Amino acid sequence: MATLMKRYTEYNDRLKARGATLIKFACPGCNKDIETLPAPTGEFWDSLAECPHCEVRYLKITDGPTARGVSPQQDTAA
Repeated sequence: MATLMKRYTEYNDRLKARGATLIKFACPGCNKDIETLPAPTGEFWDSLAECPHCEVRYLKITDGPTARGVSPQQDTAA
């Protein structure tokens, strides 16, 4: 079975080969860069994701050309 990092890298490589532009954001667990597709202008995406570096689960929020990760342990009320 392929590792999470291998699947992540292969998926992003396929996207880039097709000309996709990826955006970067910091993992809320390890602070390493993660690449993802931007949401179309005016759209907001959220999904449960897992960091390919440290395997922490987090909520990925993509709002147009920006993305961020929110850890369930983070206080989002502040």
